[in-house]
Amino acid sequence: MNIIFSTVKFHEGIVNKVSLFDKDLMFLCIFGLRGYKHQLESQIALRCAAEAYKVLSEVQNVSTVSIGVTSGMTYCGVVGHTLRREYSVISISVNRAARLMMTYVDKVTCDRDTFLTSKMESKNFTLQPFIELKGLKSVGPIYEFYEIIE
Repeated sequence: MNIIFSTVKFHEGIVNKVSLFDKDLMFLCIFGLRGYKHQLESQIALRCAAEAYKVLSEVQNVSTVSIGVTSGMTYCGVVGHTLRREYSVISISVNRAARLMMTYVDKVTCDRDTFLTSKMESKNFTLQPFIELKGLKSVGPIYEFYEIIE
């Protein structure tokens, strides 16, 4: 948890949710909130994801690390009953990121919008084979991201 929080904070993102499942731990990280806006948010998010992936993959007893990065408009605000309110983001983009993470295991993947708005060289991306994402239609091409440092 400390690895994710420090990595996301360094890249000026926000960790919005931490979910603990049977054997998995999931983080919802957000880039581009008011006060943290950047022109290259997609690029920053991808670089953060690649750094987190590298560090987490080396942690003992961590068997797989899967990260989905997507871009798009979201509802951002308070949701829920007055007794259980929380600040959150809700959208198809958020759902798509979760589906990418679950479908393309042990990779950093992103959607077409993130690929295009990152303005990074295409050599950093590999087109992935089409796999239908549960509950989503016409997702478009999916890319694996890996940062090439020369």
